[in-house]
Amino acid sequence: MKTANSSFLTVLTDAGNVIIPKDEVEGWGEEFGNHLIGTGPFTMDSFEIDQQTVLKKNTDYWMEEPNIDTLIFKVITDSTQAANALQTGEIDIAMDLKGESVQVVEENADLTLLSKPGWLLIWEQKWCRFKMGRFGLYRGTWN
Repeated sequence: MKTANSSFLTVLTDAGNVIIPKDEVEGWGEEFGNHLIGTGPFTMDSFEIDQQTVLKKNTDYWMEEPNIDTLIFKVITDSTQAANALQTGEIDIAMDLKGESVQVVEENADLTLLSKPGWLLIWEQKWCRFKMGRFGLYRGTWN
């Protein structure tokens, strides 16, 4: 940098500015975005575009071991389907419910609706081929 920038430290800690080993980038070349690396609490088990992402506990995680073995993020784009999946116990969490689906959840004593104003920023790296979507957690993993 040639001049001071007050946002520099904040930008360094942004999720899109992670430290990536040079040999990983060079080793995979154009395929780099299709191969995951990292040291987080979960590792990618499977990924199906527009269907679901399955994460497994990282047994080599450097901090306290996660108390969940498997996370399944299902892509449910229809608000009514998401509300129905909540009611049947197929999923534990749904995001971005709309219209009548909100009322359905509010009227169900077994469900809790959390709502607050705000905004969500989503971006896709040029080398990342994963599509963003609305996710719900599959109940079968919460034993």
